Amino acid sequence: MEKETKKIYDFIPCTLERKISKNIVWRPIKSWHSATYAGEKLEKIPNKEDRSGCMRIQFNYPQECCDIPKTVTHRIYWNKNTNDYISAFLSYPDGMGCSTEYFWEIYPVNNDFERFFGENAEQEMEDKIKKLLNI
Repeated sequence: MEKETKKIYDFIPCTLERKISKNIVWRPIKSWHSATYAGEKLEKIPNKEDRSGCMRIQFNYPQECCDIPKTVTHRIYWNKNTNDYISAFLSYPDGMGCSTEYFWEIYPVNNDFERFFGENAEQEMEDKIKKLLNI
């Protein structure tokens, strides 16, 4: 799955694969909603015409700017044996959804998404991911 996952997702450099169970791991990915591309001072996503989450030059000045990021981080969790994977992100308040608090969101969960709130949100999310990916 690692070779296949690397084809699909662009992992953030200098990060390690993190294990949450025997066969399930995660790694953070580059994403428009985390403004990763703006942080890399890119004006468009490489090999695409997409400018989402990229740096913008305003009024032809060399002044850099971008939109406020909507997520803190975006991860891909996958089962190394089955090749199944789940996308997870941590949203800022009123970032990727209408909520005045931080939340984790995972997808897909039975062709839908699920959100986790509160101080135990990350643990609850990873417990759910373990159940979903160990099937």
